[in-house]
Amino acid sequence: MPKKNIWYKGNKDAAKWKESEAEDIYKDIYKYVKDNESVVLKTELYVYSLENHGVSQQTLSNWRNTLYKDNICICNAWELIDNILESRVVRDQEVMRPSAQILVLKNKHRFVDKTEVEQNTTITFADIAKQAEG
Repeated sequence: MPKKNIWYKGNKDAAKWKESEAEDIYKDIYKYVKDNESVVLKTELYVYSLENHGVSQQTLSNWRNTLYKDNICICNAWELIDNILESRVVRDQEVMRPSAQILVLKNKHRFVDKTEVEQNTTITFADIAKQAEG
């Protein structure tokens, strides 16, 4: 597949690609992620996409969120990619620091540390008086 020029400001490149070409690129990115266990960051995908397809992060985003947002193949491929990368970040302690793993768990899955559990206690003056007498 020939690379298309994406190196200019105000890129409107997303609309220049056919939907079938966008599907093929998303399938290729998914295959790349699946075949390369060392890939853990989305930035690595964007570099791969630029180098191999001439497609920028903005173009990928436009396909997914605007032009082809009803395309099941593109949406499912991106969801699979996202889930694979997230599971690698959380699972692979050698690759990511534990603090980064905790951020993923907190932001995506509402994980709460024991020390962060809110404690709401109501004390009335009557309770204080009873404790003082007791």
